Amino acid sequence: MIRAGAGYMGQLCVAWETEALKWEGIGTRVVINRIGLVLSPDGGALELIANPIKKRMGSYFGRGNQTYPWIHIDDLCGMIHHETENDHVEGAFNAAAPNAVTQRELIKAIATHLGRSVLSFPIPKSVMRLAMGERFNVLVDSFHLSPVKIQQSGFVFAYPELDSALDHLL
Repeated sequence: MIRAGAGYMGQLCVAWETEALKWEGIGTRVVINRIGLVLSPDGGALELIANPIKKRMGSYFGRGNQTYPWIHIDDLCGMIHHETENDHVEGAFNAAAPNAVTQRELIKAIATHLGRSVLSFPIPKSVMRLAMGERFNVLVDSFHLSPVKIQQSGFVFAYPELDSALDHLL
């Protein structure tokens, strides 16, 4: 049985994980990764978040207190390698560092690592809903991904803390 949070992302995860798990029925080992916000030096989410901060703008959505699970790109690759190399690893795993942060904490940490002070202001949820429709939930909802299961399988994060990850990436 797949447990998921409420809302669009929870429903989406249940749907695709249910399909993936059908492969177990034919004797295939199935590994599913629920991937948090991937931080990489080569574009992606970090670049999208950092660019406005470089211009001293640090907007957040709603109150900015939503939880953002994140993972360093090297840890994500290491985790996938670990899963591939260890036959005892199967099922669903949360690909997220052990220490999630709020959106405001993420913006503040990036600004600190870039040596920038930022003008920080909220973008109301109602504006996000008008601009993005139902997809706005991806930005304004909290997501709680615990990596305990992958850690119990023997995987060790190289970047469990946001500061060490940003030291490496920025």
